[in-house]
Amino acid sequence: MQDFHAPRIHLSSLVAILLALVGGAWVARAQSDIEAGARVELRSVKFAQVRAASGGGTWTEGVVELGVIASSEGGTYARWAGPVRVALQIAIRKRSGEFDFYRATAEAVALEAGRASFRFYLPPEIARREQLTSAEPHSWLVEITVAGQPQSAGPAHASPLLASPDALRSFKDRVARQATLNDGVLVPQQDSPFADAYAGETPTFVHR
Repeated sequence: MQDFHAPRIHLSSLVAILLALVGGAWVARAQSDIEAGARVELRSVKFAQVRAASGGGTWTEGVVELGVIASSEGGTYARWAGPVRVALQIAIRKRSGEFDFYRATAEAVALEAGRASFRFYLPPEIARREQLTSAEPHSWLVEITVAGQPQSAGPAHASPLLASPDALRSFKDRVARQATLNDGVLVPQQDSPFADAYAGETPTFVHR
């Protein structure tokens, strides 16, 4: 009589199958968490000239204020969003009439429903060197990413001078080509003399 044996499954194969199943479930849960996260919107972008408590010259401050709106999509109530990354890009008109481009990013670990402010600073030497009479740059653009997903941009994400698609495209192109010359000059709050200021309004940032 022919002897039939049940197929053997090696332990290593069984472990691999279990890991794949667990990994797939984790990815599905992570995607679900992202989809069910709180919604993030841009509320305002403002510029001002400020002095640090430690002294020194007048810094140019850019404040990007976000609103985090709790979500109940899919029957799940979510008060948190994150990580949230904000990128600020600005153009400064120099005394010569030419432009300098600057950019900086900051990433918050997570944001709870309510308001949160991301601050960026241009050092005093820039304003003095170019004899800037206003804290408002010539043009600017804010880009927001939530949990790795770029957020759709509206009119509030860019200065009025970038309202047309051609102007916005030209601005992005020049930032990509020229801002590398000034990387590290425009800095996020955690890398500025204002790192410990505005404690009640400042989220915890990721340091890279």
